[in-house]
Amino acid sequence: PIPGIGKAGGEFYLSQHATQSLAEYLHSTISAQPASVRIYVGPEGGWSEAEEELFKEARVMSVALGPRVLRAETAAIAAATLLQATHGDMQ
Repeated sequence: PIPGIGKAGGEFYLSQHATQSLAEYLHSTISAQPASVRIYVGPEGGWSEAEEELFKEARVMSVALGPRVLRAETAAIAAATLLQATHGDMQ
């Protein structure tokens, strides 16, 4: 296991294999403005099977940003923007 993973309340990783979108996850799982959030963004080419298994073992939810596969730096910005628009101060 990787130290620290699976310890935060609002914690998820972006995966092209996820069945739930980030927007659905934010609306259904995080009801109030969370004290902290961890967003794990994978490398170019996606997470390895072993890495995804580590997240599953730590009970970290996988989410997708939709049908597009974004570059790592773009995915991080998109996820942070969606989180801010949903539960932050960008309302």
